[in-house]
Amino acid sequence: MKSRRLERLMSDMKKRSRKRALPDDASARRNKEALAETMTEWRTVLDELHIQNEELHATQRALALQHQRYQELFELAPNGYLVTDSKGVILEVNRAASAMLNVSQRALVKKPLIVYVSDADRGAFRSLLSKAQTASAHDGFELCLQPREKASFPAFIAVSPVAHESHDQRAHLRWSLLDITERKRAEEALRESEKALRLNREELRALAAQLMTTQEEERRRIACDLHDDLNQRLAMLTMAIETLTQDLPASQELIRKSLQALKDGTVELSDQLRRLAYGLHPSVLDDLGLPIALQRYAEDYSRRAGITCDLTVSDMPESLPRDIASGLYRIMQECLGNILKHARATRATIELSGSGTHVELVVRDDGRGFDPDRLVNRRAGLGLISLRERARLMDGTFSVQSRSGHGTVVTVRVPFR
Repeated sequence: MKSRRLERLMSDMKKRSRKRALPDDASARRNKEALAETMTEWRTVLDELHIQNEELHATQRALALQHQRYQELFELAPNGYLVTDSKGVILEVNRAASAMLNVSQRALVKKPLIVYVSDADRGAFRSLLSKAQTASAHDGFELCLQPREKASFPAFIAVSPVAHESHDQRAHLRWSLLDITERKRAEEALRESEKALRLNREELRALAAQLMTTQEEERRRIACDLHDDLNQRLAMLTMAIETLTQDLPASQELIRKSLQALKDGTVELSDQLRRLAYGLHPSVLDDLGLPIALQRYAEDYSRRAGITCDLTVSDMPESLPRDIASGLYRIMQECLGNILKHARATRATIELSGSGTHVELVVRDDGRGFDPDRLVNRRAGLGLISLRERARLMDGTFSVQSRSGHGTVVTVRVPFR
């Protein structure tokens, strides 16, 4: 609007200048008034031009400040940022992208971005480059970048077109690069954790099933012992007493022999009951403590199994909580049972030691050993799971070391509360 007004004013002045001066005073006066009016309009136009010029300078300063802020944000952003032409040739690059690609910012300019994409992902990059030129924005994709003289790494890349001032030129592309190596590692760790959790659940289900089966077998064994052995012995003792009362021998010697036989049967029955009760819970644990209970079991094991079993004890506290003593005792029983069933060993050792904070039980054998990671026998594998679960219930740690032909070492370490 102001420019058209100025053009009109200049056109009027040119027209006036082409006219001849009027000779009379009236014409001169009119010319003078017209000139004054023209000068006033000129001053107005000049003032407006001055204001426009000030506004233009202010706009330029604002644009320069915005450009500076953009450059600072672009340059100092933690993520990698690039600007390329429509063919993917780098025009601008920030420090983060330069560090990712291990190339200086100056050296990256005018280089094709595809040079720093891993060979396996270059086909996908070309396809995405073509799509990015027609789409307003891209949600982002993952591919591997290949820095100079460094290992490739996974990156998340977002790309969007930037409109160019000249309509006859194709749009530039703005790229955002994010190193997702740590995220990938976390995802992999999460997958491994979920896999381990599923495996633990399966092991616990199998262990629970085995526990129920074992409990049922133990009940059946106790029932058989009570019915087939102890009950029969009691019946025989009852019959012998009835026979003795109904037909008392005339000789005191015969009476004494009959009573002795009854006494021997009663003692044998008592021993059988004691062994049965000891198998359920050894009272010696409560009465004399874990070391003596282990010693007695090792001696009995050597006699029954024909395997030399030695015990060493060092630095043990005076007393242990009942749950820890019972747990370690059961672990020792399970280990010696496994040695008898599977190891084909000739010698086993039990080491029990203590410290100010922990109690450690180590059971070794010189048997054939095995590979803990490749158990063929499912039942044997559940045995190890059972041992590990017993240790976990005491807030302890369990480890097994074995190799074919080199025996086995089981170590349980339990915090002393």
